[in-house]
Amino acid sequence: MPGWWVPAALQVSERDRAAYPHGDFNLGMAHGIAGPLTVLATAAERGHREPGLPEAAHRVAEWLLGWTLHDEAGPYWPARAGWADETAGDRPRSLFTRTAWCYGTPGVAAALHRAGEVFGQPRWRTAAVEGLRAALRRDERQWAIEGPTVCHGYAGLLAVVSRVAEASGDPELRAGRERLTAKVLDCLDEEAPFAFRHLMRFPAAARSPVPHRAVDVAGMLEGAAGVALALLPATSGPRPWDRCLGLA
Repeated sequence: MPGWWVPAALQVSERDRAAYPHGDFNLGMAHGIAGPLTVLATAAERGHREPGLPEAAHRVAEWLLGWTLHDEAGPYWPARAGWADETAGDRPRSLFTRTAWCYGTPGVAAALHRAGEVFGQPRWRTAAVEGLRAALRRDERQWAIEGPTVCHGYAGLLAVVSRVAEASGDPELRAGRERLTAKVLDCLDEEAPFAFRHLMRFPAAARSPVPHRAVDVAGMLEGAAGVALALLPATSGPRPWDRCLGLA
């Protein structure tokens, strides 16, 4: 069993313990195994080739590729998988996902592309580009992202698409970068103190006609600073803030 299995007793909420009674496997960049894959890639790139490091990265990347699911738009990666999903003979037909940096295809694609560059695996890079192309083709109502900010909003998706478009030169991703820039700018609120407001779900959201509260946050993951950084033009080399997101 992969070492990133989280048993039910260690789930952080009662809802997760009910949803995953035998534990789960998190694929995401923010809370799942895609994040450690980028750490392994960065360590290897900087010369820290410890025994077992390339093999560990290879196992993670291949496991992620093994969780490639498909819908009418193309390939995607789920946010999480349960014990029964992992141990079944066949993959489920569909699982919940987001089109966000934190969970879903963008974060997984970013990790696979980064690892593919460092470890010389073009198949990983190709899978990442194909996943992002499909994400951009998918109906935006299925993206399950909220607002302009990085973690699970448009700026995070923009940051991933920008970085992979720059690294791969893919014209479809470059066009997507322009489209997503416009989506972020559409969220500009001139009355907000930081120009962009974070949409935050709250405990009573399920009983409310308004599922979010718009809050003023200055920070990077859930605030205006991250939006501003995502809007800066891509350069020919890694940007320091990309490292905070596992993109460089």
